Amino acid sequence: MRIQVSETMNKKVLTIRPDVAVAEAYSYLRECRVRHLVVVDENGHVVGVISDRYFQRAMQTRIENIGSIKTMGEFFI
Repeated sequence: MRIQVSETMNKKVLTIRPDVAVAEAYSYLRECRVRHLVVVDENGHVVGVISDRYFQRAMQTRIENIGSIKTMGEFFI
């Protein structure tokens, strides 16, 4: 039996605009309890995807650059 993507995909796609602040995007991601947000332009066209891994990498880079540990919210203010 061959299962198609349409049978397993999530039909409720959460989107965000590219001009949203990173801290706000992270809060939305956490609030919705998802790992990915689809980034769409003013016409609703997909322009990218942002994932929880982006925030993890960004936080790690900031820790390495600053040399201290902060909460996730402090990194994106």
